[in-house]
Amino acid sequence: MISEVEHFPTPVVASEFVFISATVTDPSGIFNVTVYYRVNGGSWLFNEMFIQEPTLYQKNLGTFSVDDVIEYYIVALDSASGPAFNMAIEDNGGLYYSFTVDASIPEFQFNMMLFQIIGLCVITIFLLRRKKQ
Repeated sequence: MISEVEHFPTPVVASEFVFISATVTDPSGIFNVTVYYRVNGGSWLFNEMFIQEPTLYQKNLGTFSVDDVIEYYIVALDSASGPAFNMAIEDNGGLYYSFTVDASIPEFQFNMMLFQIIGLCVITIFLLRRKKQ
């Protein structure tokens, strides 16, 4: 069973690493968990996910560019004994999981914006106090 499929951080911004996670369980154990993904409707790529906690699997997909649309789904194989594995696919009902990459605000730009906002607040308070006198 595959559940709690998600990506983080949210929102995804350009130049930040994107992680995919899923909870995967099976009474006979898990042999392999793979994330399949594609960028902007291109060819499907795949990477093995790694166990982080007893049932939590994750994979770092790397970084993407602004406005990239990433679609993904998860496939798991169990460790059942016998000639064949059992396979589970979680593809969001055939719609795939997806996200669009946002533009990032460079730290310097964010700090300048914060400095400007604080400056405007200080000036406003100063002018209001001066007006009362």
